[in-house]
This record gives sequence, C-alpha cells and structure tokens, in this order.
Amino acid sequence: MQPAETDSQLSSLQIALNASLECSRIVELMNEVLILLTQKRRTLEEKAIAEYFHKSIIIHAGIICKIHQWANEAAAEPDTQLFSSVFEKLQTVNEKLRIRVEELLKVVRYNLNYLEQYFEYDFYTKLTAEPPILADLEAVLQGMQEIYAQAEK
Repeated sequence: MQPAETDSQLSSLQIALNASLECSRIVELMNEVLILLTQKRRTLEEKAIAEYFHKSIIIHAGIICKIHQWANEAAAEPDTQLFSSVFEKLQTVNEKLRIRVEELLKVVRYNLNYLEQYFEYDFYTKLTAEPPILADLEAVLQGMQEIYAQAEK
C-alpha cells in the first residue's frame, strides 16, 4: 500500500493532468480541421496550415507523454519554480493556439469555398506572424523533459 499523497503533490498532479487534457482537446480540434480539409482540393496555404498543425500535434503528443511519464513515475514533488514556469507557458500557448484553431474550424465547418477564397491566406499569415507558437511549445516540451529528469533523481 502506498502512502497517501500530500496536498502539494496532488495539486501538482492535478495541474499536470489538466494540462494534458487541454493539450488533448487542442489536438482533437486540429485533427477535425485536418479531416475536413481532406474534403477539398488543397491550396498552398492549406498545405502549410496542415504542416503547421501536424508539427503542433507532434509536439503536443510529446508534452502529453512527458506529463504522464512524470505522473506515473515521480517520487518527489517537482521544482516549484520550474513547474510553475513550464505549466504557465503551456497554458498561455495553448490558449493562443486554441483560439486560432477554433477560428479556423468555424470557417471550415461553415463553407470550404469561403475558406479558400477569402480566409486561409490571412489566417496562415496571422498564425505564423504571431509570437512563435511552435517554438514556445518546443520550449514547454524541453521544460517537461527537465521536470521528468529531476523526478527520476
């Protein structure tokens, strides 16, 4: 029988698992967009958006993996400053990405012709011109790897 978890461990665990859930939801939304885009001829912008989403999904999968490795194997509470920093950054990045993905999904569901004629070019320009979401996600993944490495010690 394992000892009961302390409140701080439970709190960190809840934060991590909630972050995993949010990552999964964003991945689900991106997958829905990718599926809907297969119903039409793909433009250069749509190919670029799909590539961007695939890269994001790969990074999110790595983040989810590290969260669950840490949750499953961690014997000690993580470094509070590193943990807070990583999960705050993840929350911020996920919020920005979720807003963008929901915006695109709304248009894709509405009218694929409208998407191609009026929307996708500006969307992709905004997506890539904003602060670098993919680079921020990669930084979060690196932070998760550090948290996991510390937990193994």
